[in-house]
Amino acid sequence: MQREIFHSIGVQGDFGLKCLAKVNQVYTDDAVFLRQFYEHVQKEEMVMDEAEMPEALFKSKYETLNRFREDMEARMSKMKDMSPEEQAAYMSQVYKEILAQSIGADECCSNPHGCSHRHHHGAAGPQPPAAQGAPSVALVPGAAGAQAAQPPVAAGPSVASAMTEAEQLDFFSSLSNTSGKP
Repeated sequence: MQREIFHSIGVQGDFGLKCLAKVNQVYTDDAVFLRQFYEHVQKEEMVMDEAEMPEALFKSKYETLNRFREDMEARMSKMKDMSPEEQAAYMSQVYKEILAQSIGADECCSNPHGCSHRHHHGAAGPQPPAAQGAPSVALVPGAAGAQAAQPPVAAGPSVASAMTEAEQLDFFSSLSNTSGKP
């Protein structure tokens, strides 16, 4: 089946399967691979933003992103000593707070699921979550796009996603189980 998928996109099936096997050897699971992939995407976004945005807007954007990251890290650390039921209730409350904050956000298009224009989302747009304890890099503006290593970023699915609240809560619950703890 995978070989056929590779052929359909113009990749030799055996080559594609060999590449998949290498990915499986390097990354313990898909979540680790996706986190590292999206960290790379975030870095690319930052470089593009730095090149395209006025300096003041660029700094403001990344200061806001880093405040959000710090807030989410604090929230995730509160969850460490909670039972799974308490974690689910807490994440439900966090989700509702994020929704309440986003309702007041300016929309720049008529898309009922939210705006997806690059200038509106950039690196702050829809991104996969980084499970707590996973390696990550926070993007901090500096001279010539320098970055400072920071603790993990914890973010959930975009408010504009098609997932229901229950699906998103299940998703958040699955993240707390990726650390190897029950």
